[in-house]
Amino acid sequence: MGRTQYSALTIRKLAWLCGGFAAGTTAFLAMPELRFVPALAAAVLAILPGRRLRFVLLAVGALLGGVYATAYEALVAEPAFALDGETVCVSAVASDRFRDYYVDVRISVPDGADFDARLYDYDGLLADVSAGDRISGELSLRRSDSRYGESYMGYRGEGRLMLAYPAGELSVEYGGGLRYLPRRLCAAIEDTVDIIFPPDTAPFEKALLTGEKGDYYENEALSDAVAKAGLAHVIAVSGMHVSFVVGLVMARPGRKSALLLGVPVVLLFMMMTGLPHSVVRAGIMYFALISAPVLRRESDPPTALLASLALILLLNPAAIFSVGLQLSYAAMAGILIMSRSIENAIVAAIPRPKHRALRRALQSAAGVAAMSIGATVCTTPLVAWHFGYFSTYSVLTNLLTYFVISAVFCLGYPACAVGALSPALGELMAAIISVGVRYVLLVATFVAGLPGSVIYTSSPVMKGWMLLAALLFAAAWLGRGKRRMRLAVPLGLSVVTLCASCMLLEYSSRRLAPQMTVLDVGQGQCIVMLAGGHSVMVDCGCRGELTGAGERAGAYLHSLGVDSLDALILTHLHDDHANGVSELLRLVDVAAIYLAPGLDDSDGLLDEISSAAAECGTEMVYITQDSLLTAGEIELAIFAPLSAGDANESGLIIHGGVAGLSVLITGDVGASTERELLETKIIGETDVLIVGHHGSSGSTCLELMEELRPEHSVVSVGYNSYGHPTQEALERASSFGAQLWRTDMSGDISFYPAA
Repeated sequence: MGRTQYSALTIRKLAWLCGGFAAGTTAFLAMPELRFVPALAAAVLAILPGRRLRFVLLAVGALLGGVYATAYEALVAEPAFALDGETVCVSAVASDRFRDYYVDVRISVPDGADFDARLYDYDGLLADVSAGDRISGELSLRRSDSRYGESYMGYRGEGRLMLAYPAGELSVEYGGGLRYLPRRLCAAIEDTVDIIFPPDTAPFEKALLTGEKGDYYENEALSDAVAKAGLAHVIAVSGMHVSFVVGLVMARPGRKSALLLGVPVVLLFMMMTGLPHSVVRAGIMYFALISAPVLRRESDPPTALLASLALILLLNPAAIFSVGLQLSYAAMAGILIMSRSIENAIVAAIPRPKHRALRRALQSAAGVAAMSIGATVCTTPLVAWHFGYFSTYSVLTNLLTYFVISAVFCLGYPACAVGALSPALGELMAAIISVGVRYVLLVATFVAGLPGSVIYTSSPVMKGWMLLAALLFAAAWLGRGKRRMRLAVPLGLSVVTLCASCMLLEYSSRRLAPQMTVLDVGQGQCIVMLAGGHSVMVDCGCRGELTGAGERAGAYLHSLGVDSLDALILTHLHDDHANGVSELLRLVDVAAIYLAPGLDDSDGLLDEISSAAAECGTEMVYITQDSLLTAGEIELAIFAPLSAGDANESGLIIHGGVAGLSVLITGDVGASTERELLETKIIGETDVLIVGHHGSSGSTCLELMEELRPEHSVVSVGYNSYGHPTQEALERASSFGAQLWRTDMSGDISFYPAA
């Protein structure tokens, strides 16, 4: 008899243990007081009749996860957090090359903690630093789990406990050991791509090969189109890239070549790309797959998936907050659960060609479509949660580009190797590869421009549709029994209900009650006026927020079914009033932008806004004299600048109303300009006053309050270092019986005309 072969069911017991561990660590970090709830729940289930062992393993794993996360926080995180706000003389080793304005490092504090951190250097003093170089000197340290006054786990999700800033002279000792060679190799590939590839394809190819997206994101319109077309995962090194690597090095597949050649190459790729969670997950699953026969085990992908998650959380429990990790595991779960059934359903629905090559091509296409559908079903809720939208045609885009992307990736490394020896020959290879890159970008741009290419999910209607679609696919999969999954039913119903939801949202947008809303964009200003299918926005900018004003405003409009603006009025061109305009133009159609000529452009926004407007077909209208803007029931007087010279004083002032609701918006002008406004313009009593300059002590004078006697005063303000709003400004804004509102306390604030 042969040697004992352990069944997948036996191995899968490990999956329950690892799944419990992941649940326990997640529960602790999400809400420490509930750290043992998963273990308790599983223990209760283990008492019930049925498969008790599974729930026992789940309970044990959850208990271990809660205990481990508690110990990790106490022994690893807290010693680092104890240095919050301190300036310390440290020694740090760079784990990567310098990127624009930061470098990731491993910091060692004498007689203290060792931890990973992101070292910011806005002066470029460390511009020559590469992986393995040692940096010494004084650094100011700050814990990484808060940003702009809010909880933020993005840095911790990637393993960085602290943020560091130079606090004096820093010395650099260049050089590194073998440990850092993979990252240096990655940097060399990036440099070679920049040399041999044309400027229009180098950023995408570099992101595809190494995951470095700095140059790629500089072309905001293109990167936005790639994301909206559903191809953002392509330039985030992931499990797909690991499969490309395996296919590239294993021309002759087999167990021996998989072990002798595949394992070291995959390990090199993992280390070269910096061990991102998705690549670690794919690498571990690959190792489990090829090692199972050697260890006399059956390969069990679900167990390998959960075991890899447990290992990642063992190294960094906060990794569960990484968006990349969440999307990677959700996508893989969808592929494992649904793709085989979906592929069988697709193949059964397609006539079987007689030609063998055509059959293989259709089978491959069905496999790609099935994986894309399975991944999309499970990742869409997460994408909607984190980004507020999802791509409608992502399956189609992946089907059209998958094989080209595979070729572009696999040929990119040989091109770089040749280019390092012979730049001319490398450029020739890169020129050929660039044809494929341009095809991918062309498809992405075309798909992103199709009607309904992106569905924004902030509205209750779209959230309801997402839940319905998820239930339809779940019911189809769970009800398949021994038969193949009937894909046509959930897919068809999802498409029909999506179209109905879009029509309902469009219908409701034209029947919105007239309203004015001051959006909570943090330290900035963005005001939306809606009435009878018409819409006007005043300002779109913010500082010190995780979400930009353009993204926030676009999501708000789409949640109401509004996809266009009659006008965008900019009081002036400072960041906190205008830095979201370019993003807004990519999200909604804007007919015209109104602003004053010769405004202070010290924040460098005018060229960016002008370029975005030209690209989107938006008219730029310069206000040189008082003007009247009318859009349905929205009627606004735009006063030309009353003062010149001072950046804040030379902005536009807006006074008008929405179906009888009157408002005054003064931007950042000070008290002297407010008094001049009262002397030269007829304002009269006003329903709503937008408090000037975010509650600065120099704005909203008593004379203005006495003249307007507003029913409501609104301060648009957020996390800042300016001391806004000041107490004296708040007292003036609430004088003469005005009710005071603050966006940092009340969020979005809406007003409606009296019936």
